[in-house]
Amino acid sequence: MSRQEANAAFARTSFLYGANAPFIEDLYGRYEGDPKTVDSEWREFFDSLRDGREAVARFARGPSWRNPDWPQLPHDELTAALDADWREVERGLGDKLKAKAQAGAPN
Repeated sequence: MSRQEANAAFARTSFLYGANAPFIEDLYGRYEGDPKTVDSEWREFFDSLRDGREAVARFARGPSWRNPDWPQLPHDELTAALDADWREVERGLGDKLKAKAQAGAPN
């Protein structure tokens, strides 16, 4: 590819940069659902990609090697103090209080 061809390719795709990625992904998702929901110029652009629906769906699901339960998020008091999500800690505390109450209850 010559330098002029590379510059022309860049000019045609210069709108594809990181900050626009969520916007373009949303447009592409709408296009895949129903091409009529996006502007005709975007429809032409997406048509030119010639991506198969199956390949796009597979890409959207993420890599095939991805571990479905990753990342494992800690549910301890330190993490709760940092992210202010005390639900898991409160559940555990409630269970502890019930166990203590039952153990200390007179027979």
